[in-house]
Amino acid sequence: MINTRIVKRYALALFGAIKQEQIEQVYQDLLSVQAIIRQSKDLRTFLSSPVVPHNKKQEIIKEIFGASIGQTALDFLLLIAEKRREGMLSEIIDSFEGLYNTQMNLLPVNFTTSVELDAELQQKLAQTVANITNKSVISDFKVDPALRGGAVVKIDDVVYDGSVRHHLEMLYRDLAGADMPLSLQNKLSVN
Repeated sequence: MINTRIVKRYALALFGAIKQEQIEQVYQDLLSVQAIIRQSKDLRTFLSSPVVPHNKKQEIIKEIFGASIGQTALDFLLLIAEKRREGMLSEIIDSFEGLYNTQMNLLPVNFTTSVELDAELQQKLAQTVANITNKSVISDFKVDPALRGGAVVKIDDVVYDGSVRHHLEMLYRDLAGADMPLSLQNKLSVN
């Protein structure tokens, strides 16, 4: 189980220790590290293993990341291994990304629609959220035909569900006084 206080403490320590002009480089380096960790199940297993000594983990971290990331990010990874927190590395990077987004006034937003939207409509949706929140939106668009129409917008942990599927479920709940049975939900979904 990941201790979120420890994760946040490491992310805050790194964020507070680097200079303003280093933030972007360290952020990009950590994103590269995160991508490699997410792609390699073997690396995740290796980093989480309590059997492997931390000095061996440090050697492997240097070998994998030494030539591809800056010294500040590499030193941070080595510190994480020294403190035996390498199993939390992915979560620490996620926490650092949250701090980066706050510092840079960025807001990641997930849009899910029933059909593929053209670039102009995607731009309008992102701009609408940007105008409401006064932040620069990092948009991620996905398609889910089961929505039947409309859109679902997820900002942080808040979901705004304007899908036809959701409205049909709400209508059923209002009329029947109960949740829609699964058999009816399955009939309404796209096969």
